[in-house]
Amino acid sequence: MQLKYFAIAALAGVGASSPVERRQDSGGRGGNGPFKPATYTTDSSLEGHTVYLPSDTGDTKIPVFLWGNGECKANGTKSPKILEEIASYGYLVIAGGRARRAGVDDA
Repeated sequence: MQLKYFAIAALAGVGASSPVERRQDSGGRGGNGPFKPATYTTDSSLEGHTVYLPSDTGDTKIPVFLWGNGECKANGTKSPKILEEIASYGYLVIAGGRARRAGVDDA
């Protein structure tokens, strides 16, 4: 049941304006797609998640890509290179887990 509400909340945020503010430096990565550089951030409406955003997509609606880390790890920045790569191709990526520094995970 929670997944249903999570998906609805994620889709509700997709539109002409971004529901979250870009705050994180991608460390020079950001992917290779047409919407590079991609960045990640957190948002209070998606507590416990990290959101990866493509650069300006204008008024284009973009698809949502949901990412689960596996290994019972709740670290939204465990795989930043691949998630920024996906976002740089025009996807709003929502990863389970808050943004963490290296080596810190919630089980």
